[in-house]
Amino acid sequence: MNKFALVLLASISASISASSAPALPTSAPSFEFFCKELLQPTPVVTDYTGKFTASFRDAFPEEQMKEIFLAVVEETESCLSHEAYSDSLTSHVVVLRGPKKKDVYLLVGTDEKSGLISSLVFDGIVDESIEIAQWSDLSKAFAQVAPNGKMAATLMTDDASVHLATDETTVFAIGSTFKLYVLAALDLAVREKRAQWTDVLPLRDSWKSPSGGMDDWPSGQNVELLSFAKSMIAISDNTATDHLIHHLGRKPIEAMFSVMGAAHAQRPLMTTIEMFKLKWAIEPKLADQYVLATEDERRAILDSLGSVARDEIGKNGVPGHLPTRISTIEWFATTRENCAAVFWLASEGSAEVREILSINTPFVKPGGHWNYVGYKGGSEPGVVSMTYLLESKSGRRACLSMSWNDEARPVSSYAFYSLMKKTLAFAESQIP
Repeated sequence: MNKFALVLLASISASISASSAPALPTSAPSFEFFCKELLQPTPVVTDYTGKFTASFRDAFPEEQMKEIFLAVVEETESCLSHEAYSDSLTSHVVVLRGPKKKDVYLLVGTDEKSGLISSLVFDGIVDESIEIAQWSDLSKAFAQVAPNGKMAATLMTDDASVHLATDETTVFAIGSTFKLYVLAALDLAVREKRAQWTDVLPLRDSWKSPSGGMDDWPSGQNVELLSFAKSMIAISDNTATDHLIHHLGRKPIEAMFSVMGAAHAQRPLMTTIEMFKLKWAIEPKLADQYVLATEDERRAILDSLGSVARDEIGKNGVPGHLPTRISTIEWFATTRENCAAVFWLASEGSAEVREILSINTPFVKPGGHWNYVGYKGGSEPGVVSMTYLLESKSGRRACLSMSWNDEARPVSSYAFYSLMKKTLAFAESQIP
């Protein structure tokens, strides 16, 4: 299985959307052959040419594809059924279900014109037999799901009457979860009358960053601060984030670190485009210099990145689909610090903050056990983090935060999502 887990079937560009868990809409091409032909004791491919683009076939000949899927069959035995979902015309999720309650997740890209498969990424095997009936089950699940990485979780109420943790000392890369501090600094500026939610900023080309959507909006378009904040949190828009960082200034946001309990947050605060450029645009030896630099030297290096064109991202030879410097160039926190951040926002934040955090809450919605749900997550290759602010109908406020890092290989987002959904259900039994 390790052999397959390390194989990337086709390259994808890095995305620091960090996300919310992807929605799985209802329709997609069938992709039935993955189940019926490839994930079987004797893998075959009927009409390989008619299913995959020429560039994909050049990178992965048919015999290599069979060999890769044969390695998966060693763990899953076979495929009994499949489901396919699409989040666009060219982006799909295929779930292959086997007899041992182990689901194989594939991320499939298709050519817009031909419909042929142009990229294929293995996102891991989800063991649906894992149950979280007590907190100790989570540690066992972590050992099974992430034997070569690190994973931790915290479930606690804001009065500490419930406090369960697998490891609160390990510091994790958290991806876009850092945007909670940007939101807090913006909200404080509004409450102190230094800004208004209705203030507008024109989109600047030099402040645009990949992933989210606003990077495709026309430069010069005026956008309200409230709209930037909603996009930053709800869809983790990086362009919205960077505009707010530039508007507020780094240091006012950095000042929120100690206020909100972020003991491991690094200064200076990077914008998202600066992180992209440090990892995937500039020469790796220059990124090494940044890692070893003092805070003042780092600030100077970040300022110099403005001269690096955005289209240089992906051209420095560093693979965008693999974990890259996730322990040195990222945003960092423990799971307990993530909880401290959402607790601060819950107690000190405005009604607008409460609304913003509740827009996108994957896997759990208000109206059931929880009267209110807020959420922020983060991800990049090798990194996934999810933090929930939960309020029960009895009025108890809680947080569930979970992180997974692996410096050697991409983490399986769907394996992580499966654990998170089960842990959210467990949390209901602990927070009446």
